Amino acid sequence: MRKFILFIFVVLIAFHAIGQRLEKNARMEQAVNEAASKFMSDPGHIGLSIGIIKGGKKFSYNFGTIEKGKNVRASVHTLYEIASVTKSFTGILLAHAILEKRIALTDSVQRYIPLLGNLTYHGTPVTIFNLAGHTSGLPKFVPLPPAGQSPVDYWTTHPAISEENFLDELAKIKPTVKPGATFIYSNADTQLLGIILERIYHMSFAELIKKYITGPVHMEKTGIEIADTNEFAKGYNSKGELEPRLTWWDKIPAAASLRSDVEDMLNYLQLNLNENDPAIMLAHKPIQQVTDEGADSIGLYWMNKKTKKGYREIFHAGGSAGHTSYCIICPQTQTGIVCFANDAGPDTEHALKAMADQILDAIN
Repeated sequence: MRKFILFIFVVLIAFHAIGQRLEKNARMEQAVNEAASKFMSDPGHIGLSIGIIKGGKKFSYNFGTIEKGKNVRASVHTLYEIASVTKSFTGILLAHAILEKRIALTDSVQRYIPLLGNLTYHGTPVTIFNLAGHTSGLPKFVPLPPAGQSPVDYWTTHPAISEENFLDELAKIKPTVKPGATFIYSNADTQLLGIILERIYHMSFAELIKKYITGPVHMEKTGIEIADTNEFAKGYNSKGELEPRLTWWDKIPAAASLRSDVEDMLNYLQLNLNENDPAIMLAHKPIQQVTDEGADSIGLYWMNKKTKKGYREIFHAGGSAGHTSYCIICPQTQTGIVCFANDAGPDTEHALKAMADQILDAIN
């Protein structure tokens, strides 16, 4: 009799646990569908991919199409340009270099690239700290597009810029603000740091990414050079016009040149949820306060914010000529979300952020 009662008790516990899991999944699905429906109700949005990780379990959802005029829904293997989310990878590489004592945040840029002795302001040099926290004073784009031409138009009509040309352009710049004084979101900051890391390690950025990130966590489809396959989502601008792939920065790739899919990015979020890893913790750790980009502070390129519930969230967004991306993690709840859209409208990034926040709020 006792064995029978014990058996019934164990069965009830098992059913209760299964019920809890089903309830959580149902809540997640409802939250995703509500948020995605709102996003896709805007006719400017073409397709949407969402990946979620919670407690080690992974979920994916897809809406719309990967190409206008065709009913081809994305999958976990559909490739997108992750654009500036690439900077978060560079932050992790920097963390490894610091832990290996190959570089220090207090080092000047000139120490690694003597050509750039011009990057000082009244005797105060631009440092690695300034590059990682976007307080170098460098402009967002180097070189700046000609007057009257948008950055996207410039990038898509000119050959990729070389490292040599990029450094030559930087050598012409004289900072107009003291390093560390002003937050200016700059692609040049990260591109320059990527070059420094390549010189320190005597390895390409692609090789460093594979060694420290994509190789260990099996991100097989993430990289700079991606074969032209049907799995790549077509990207569109704010007018709904097809945009070419963004290859302008592929030779100085540390700011925005990676391509990936939901499956790989969920592995990346899982890596970042493990803050017992010293490099991950260091990459996330705030180095200064900021009030831009919807953040409270910034780590090694990673943005940080506190939610109304008191959770610490770490995030980064990206936008290319035709794709928009956003990833966010909450270490306290072991939850993360990655969102991809194959359009680059003026409000797409904000919409992805709002959608991810709505879903996180519902499932946490």
